[in-house]
Amino acid sequence: MITPKVDPNGINVIIGTRHWLGPEWLHVDADRTPLVDEHGKQHAVDVVCDAKKLDLPDKHADFVFNSECLEHFPWKDTFNVLAEWCRIVKVGGVIRVEVPDFVLACQQVLGTDTLECDLAMRQIFYGGQINEYDFHYTGITHRMLQAWLEELNFEVVNLERGNECGWLRVDGKRLK
Repeated sequence: MITPKVDPNGINVIIGTRHWLGPEWLHVDADRTPLVDEHGKQHAVDVVCDAKKLDLPDKHADFVFNSECLEHFPWKDTFNVLAEWCRIVKVGGVIRVEVPDFVLACQQVLGTDTLECDLAMRQIFYGGQINEYDFHYTGITHRMLQAWLEELNFEVVNLERGNECGWLRVDGKRLK
């Protein structure tokens, strides 16, 4: 995860990522366990709610960020969860979605015949499984995110894919 540069005067929302990014962010999470910064200091979650139904008004945020969160919902719910996150983005605002890249992860498994790769990809496909929230229920591709954002009246302004583990970052700007 690379913390995005945001306007400190804007309303910046981070959803379900379990990282404290600083006071310029509104941290939203279903888990009320305090977030920890890089110095080990604990910070309360600002809004405790299910990411499927955010306790925030429509068109509220200038920037909405989530990293490695969307894949934690059943595939039948994924579009609706993304639509809920998009609901709180202001017109002209941006949503950034970071997920494991299902296509790159599959290519990695098929192209590398080692136990180390198999074990690394197991976490990409199924999550770390360290608590009730850390399970992956779906694989997401760049084509899926692009189509979904466009259907939700967002213009994809950035799409990046990379590294051997296969990550995907998509930024969409709300058109209306």
